[in-house]
Amino acid sequence: MSAENAVISTRFSLSQRRAILAATLFLSVDNFAVVIINGVPVVYDAPQNTPSFYNTGRTFDVRRFLRRGRNDIVIIAFNFGGPRSDANPAGVAARLDIRLSSLQ
Repeated sequence: MSAENAVISTRFSLSQRRAILAATLFLSVDNFAVVIINGVPVVYDAPQNTPSFYNTGRTFDVRRFLRRGRNDIVIIAFNFGGPRSDANPAGVAARLDIRLSSLQ
């Protein structure tokens, strides 16, 4: 069996004047993923070598991995069973929610 993958990355900045009160990452993937925030592996799914495996979604508390100023997030998603097709669908969806303090 071969694996296909997708790499998604983004860079963003958070205000230097506001504290990060809460931050969650919602992740849904077929078959498994690795998430790296600011160089730290945050999520490492146990590889599922089963083409039918699909994770409908989980939420992770990622506040401690974020910082004021520049932030980088990389998601590497893997799909088993060869290239994506009707018989072997693949996908990754992610949403980052951040709550900041009021301006000081």
